[in-house]
Amino acid sequence: MKLNSEQENAILEEGYDPFGIKNRLETWVIDDLHYPEYRRFEDLFNNYHGSHKDYGNGYLYYKNDMQYPEDLDKEKHYHEFIKKCCETLPIKITNFKKAWGVHYKPGAYSGLHSHVPGQQLTAVLFLTTAIYSKEYPLAGNLVTLQPTNHEINYIATPAIQGNVVIMDGRVYHGTYPTINERKVFVCDFDYEKI
Repeated sequence: MKLNSEQENAILEEGYDPFGIKNRLETWVIDDLHYPEYRRFEDLFNNYHGSHKDYGNGYLYYKNDMQYPEDLDKEKHYHEFIKKCCETLPIKITNFKKAWGVHYKPGAYSGLHSHVPGQQLTAVLFLTTAIYSKEYPLAGNLVTLQPTNHEINYIATPAIQGNVVIMDGRVYHGTYPTINERKVFVCDFDYEKI
């Protein structure tokens, strides 16, 4: 691309960003988090309004219209936890979208998928720890495929009770087949770039 002298001078000025590079937020994953009050969501699997078997043989459990289980977290402490974890990103969480639990029996998995359309984030809270073996070293791990500029960043995160992974909704993710019973709690939120 050829620039005229006015454009060349403007590039040198503070704040000039003709291609939106400075304000572009690539896909992102935050995976070094722990929520100490994770046990509060275990009762979702006993106190739910709907349930269905998903592809990969995981069973989803949820309140009406996938509403947040306020009976388990009246103060929405988990919402505040998610917001605090994201405060260093150039985003503002605007709305809660939906929540559900997933119960994986041995052999169950979740195939690669993303949470689109829209601009949203997904938070996965591990309620149980995955067991693995020499034969299945990734059993029960959450895997994320994070697209960046012309490459894919692959992350395998062990499912450890109380740990949390928060990711941009465009990040493809799934779960390796598990060899023990596992449970997770998942929430989606809308966000805006700031």
